[in-house]
Amino acid sequence: MWLRQKLFAGLLKITRGRQSRYGVPEPNYKVLQEHPTVSSELLNLLGHGKIKIKKDISSFAENTVQFVDGTSEAVDAIILATGYQIKFPFLENDILDPSGNEIGLYKNVVHPKSPGLFFTGLVQPWGPLMPLAEAQSQWIADLLQFKAMLPEQNEMEKVIGKDRKKIERRYVKSTRHTIQVDFYPYLDQIKSARSQKNGRPAIPAFRGCSSLASEPQVNHSQGGGSRVEQTPDTANPSKILARSAELRPDSDSLPRKTA
Repeated sequence: MWLRQKLFAGLLKITRGRQSRYGVPEPNYKVLQEHPTVSSELLNLLGHGKIKIKKDISSFAENTVQFVDGTSEAVDAIILATGYQIKFPFLENDILDPSGNEIGLYKNVVHPKSPGLFFTGLVQPWGPLMPLAEAQSQWIADLLQFKAMLPEQNEMEKVIGKDRKKIERRYVKSTRHTIQVDFYPYLDQIKSARSQKNGRPAIPAFRGCSSLASEPQVNHSQGGGSRVEQTPDTANPSKILARSAELRPDSDSLPRKTA
């Protein structure tokens, strides 16, 4: 990352020079530690005086805006470009609490404590979002079909903690950077997760599927009678999903085989 920062800063200096020449304040952090403003026109408009940069806003009056440097301006309109606040009003906070835009998801997709709960699009990449959301969806499809497995909960939580610390080291502390990812490295992570065959299934077994997941085992009692016991086919979880689909979700009674 440090090499990318050096190269990017060097290219900016060569192509644009110091931004303070245009009246833009110099930041107190390094290049790419904050989201860059990408515009081919901004510096030109600043240089011609068509855009003026002001300090932070301290307060509003009826028709004026007060700034922290003591100046004020009469304004016609205010546009707030504040970004997004992550919220899930349909979920209780004890399921997922996104306070401070911290989501606590494995690879920003899988809830480590709630089997079967997945999210897509909760990433902010250096690059396009939709290819990553598509890759996330493909991974979820693999998990639902038991073509891929997940690490244990404690392992997922360790990865979540490491990813969070990487972001804290790399970016200025802000709620804007909590779901930041690099496009190609993150895409490689999702591809790697799709190839994981060892671990635990991403969704719990369906109700009653264990009684249909394998052939019945017949135990003969001493009195000459027999009874049938069903055992789950844990070695082939895809059978659990396939056979559980035959059950009606609202059925209170499951089919049973009798001797």
